[in-house]
Amino acid sequence: MNEIMVSVVMIAYNHERYIRKALESVVNQKTNFKFEIIIHDDASPDKTADIIREYEKKYPEKIIAIYQKENKYSKGENIIEKYLYPLVKGKYYAYCECDDYWTDEYKLQKQVDFLEEHPEIVAVSHRYEIIDENNVQISLSHKNEVLNRFFDKEDALRLKSGLLHPSTILYRANIIKDDRYLEGRKKCCILGGHTFLIYYLLSKSDIYIMNDIMSVWRRAVEKNGTSYASRSSIHPITYGNKLLDMYCRYREFFKKDYNFNSIIREMLLTQIKVIIVAKENGVNKWSELYKAMRFVKLEDIFSLPYYVIMWIRKKRNKNEK
Repeated sequence: MNEIMVSVVMIAYNHERYIRKALESVVNQKTNFKFEIIIHDDASPDKTADIIREYEKKYPEKIIAIYQKENKYSKGENIIEKYLYPLVKGKYYAYCECDDYWTDEYKLQKQVDFLEEHPEIVAVSHRYEIIDENNVQISLSHKNEVLNRFFDKEDALRLKSGLLHPSTILYRANIIKDDRYLEGRKKCCILGGHTFLIYYLLSKSDIYIMNDIMSVWRRAVEKNGTSYASRSSIHPITYGNKLLDMYCRYREFFKKDYNFNSIIREMLLTQIKVIIVAKENGVNKWSELYKAMRFVKLEDIFSLPYYVIMWIRKKRNKNEK
């Protein structure tokens, strides 16, 4: 088989500490088809680019590398859409963050086999392990879920980003050429495209999630880290407002596909509490509170007393247990 079946996309920045494990886990996939690895280094000041060059030289038939001389993310450029999507040749699309890694050498084969057998399904995912920056296990995903089954829109509203992790998913690559998908990314993805991808794919078909643990999410919270976990822990007010803004954009974009009202209203209540108690340097709490109110609709604000009562009841029930 000469044509490329899977395109694996990777984005690197200051990943010197982790990138070897990520690359090893991808290049060592055992498949009966061809796959490519498209990796982008955004002018990392550490040795990330040198490590990528080492692997590019070792696996020239698999790796396509892009090296930036100046950081594009800081200039507001959309790296994935501008530099990576145009290079994708595969029938299927997979993604691996350079601080995460895959743990099953047959991951791609299992997922491709499933989608080949189910042409009506756009994506397949799987269970994963969660570790910290020191490789200590924090948890396993989907602890309270029955897996090896299809998940639908209601599951997505219930689990949100917890439905799946980007390192776990394989989906049909024609999605990234879909004008509607690209429009939604531009309008909605102000904190990355993780949850948008989930909601978009489920607007096309249910998603099957395997029980096999085949990847690791490194939930690293580092002082100068660029991950969402790092930034949101340092700037909880700023990132809470961005999350609220993003879900309001989802509501406008997806319209009748999903009912985001409950999520947005609970999120608004949580954000008000965060703004009141959090200490974030250089942030005007009144200004951020006003901003949070501007994102939502009047009916969301009017519903707050109900959600306050529900929050008190939940807290009381938890204490009684």
